[in-house]
Amino acid sequence: MSNHTINVYNLCSIIYFKNAHFTCVIIDAQGNFWFYDGLQIGRKAKNIGSIQNGIHTNDLHGQKAIKVFYTRV
Repeated sequence: MSNHTINVYNLCSIIYFKNAHFTCVIIDAQGNFWFYDGLQIGRKAKNIGSIQNGIHTNDLHGQKAIKVFYTRV
């Protein structure tokens, strides 16, 4: 019998890039997606839905996802 540990991770952030411009989406503990673009919307993040809405995370506003971050549960 082996003692394998199973680690569970939650997606918490996605970084996007296009035309020398970075943006990001932050996913909170409730699964809400918050879009942040300091050039376009200032210092506040904008709620763009939740994981239940089936948001496509590979491409957002024509930008491609280049980095993802996870947190261990």
